[in-house]
Parts: sequence; C-alpha cells; structure tokens
Amino acid sequence: MVHKDHPAYDDIGAQYEEYAQTASLKQAERYTFLEVVGPLDGVSVLDVACGLGYYSRLLKSRGATRVVGVDVSPEMIRVAKEAERTDPAGVEYRVADGKALPDLGGFDLVTAVWLLNYAETVDELGAMLRGVRRQLRDGERFVTITLNPDFTLAGPNMTKYGIEFLTQERRGDRPVVEGRFCTHPPSEPVTVSQWSRDIYESCFAEEGFGELRWEPYRIPPDLRDKLGD
Repeated sequence: MVHKDHPAYDDIGAQYEEYAQTASLKQAERYTFLEVVGPLDGVSVLDVACGLGYYSRLLKSRGATRVVGVDVSPEMIRVAKEAERTDPAGVEYRVADGKALPDLGGFDLVTAVWLLNYAETVDELGAMLRGVRRQLRDGERFVTITLNPDFTLAGPNMTKYGIEFLTQERRGDRPVVEGRFCTHPPSEPVTVSQWSRDIYESCFAEEGFGELRWEPYRIPPDLRDKLGD
C-alpha cells in the first residue's frame, strides 16, 4: 500500500509518469484542468503536490509568469529539478508538505491535482485548505482535482482508461478507495480518501473560501472521436 505523502511513493514516480503520458483518463483530466484554469498570461501559480512537475511545466508553457511547484517527496522534487536543468521551463521547485505549507508569497492561482484526497482525517483536509488559502491573494482562485465523491466500484470498469480500482471501503471514519496505475508493470496500490461533498464544502467554507463549484471531467473532442462515447 502506497500513500503519496510517504517516501515509498517515490518508487512509483516513473510509473506515474508513464500513466500521465499514455492513459486516456489523464488526457481527459488534463483537458478539464486547463479548461477550468483558463487563460494564464500574467498569472502567478503555486502548484501543490506537483510530483515530477507534469502540470507545473504545462502551466508555465501556457503563459504563467511564475510557477512554483511544491511536493512532499524529496525524490520527486529532485527529478523535477533535474528535468528543469536539462530542459528549462522556468519553474521553481521546493519540498513542502501540503498539510503544512510554509508562506510562499501571494499567488493569483493555486492548483492541486490529487492532493486533497490524501488527507487521512478531516483535520488534515482543513490544514491543506488553510495552507492553500494563505497563499492566495484576495479574490483569487484555487483549482483542484480530487476523487469523485459519487464514485463507486459498481460503475464502469476504468482499467482500459489507465486506472484499475481494487477496493472501496470504510476504515473507521475514513472512506477509502485503493487502485493502481495500469502501467508496465502495474504500479503498487495507492490508497486515497473519498470524502463526501458535504465534508469538502464545509471544510472549504470553514477555511474562508467563497464560491465552490464542482466540475465533471470534460472529454476532449479528439479523444471522443478516437475512442467513442
């Protein structure tokens, strides 16, 4: 069992990168993320849980004036920095825990792809949101991707899209889903929390966020043309 905030997550970095480059689910994720983020010219961005810098580089290439990527994994940040030295994109990288973010300055946008679902308690979720809120200039936005609260194993099989979901259960007060990336070979299982909409919405409100809008994945037209409905 692998948790993203644990050093063992370092071991699946290469497999996650393979998943990110090949899986159709990741294509839909990326398309949705960029549609929601919108224009970035003149925007400063903090990318929390940046991993190897996949979205950090993408945000910079889309016109952001400054991008800072942070991740709890020293190994992932090391690899991201090495990629920056080899092929400079203008991204800054730092090791930092999403549950205890230091003051990194004011940003026009904070992004966090697959961060909040790694909170193991509601208090940890609140700490993540509190740290994000401190980084944002007044009136600016936080865009995040997390596990759908309505997901169920009884739904369509996701394996052909790049992820195999293995279990769905409650562990005390925590609802969890375990899955793995369909790479070659498959990754070690990853466990994430499946917090409800009510918990997310109450935590966002308690930490001082304004309007909260849920966005379903949007399918890029070329992917629909290739794979069908």
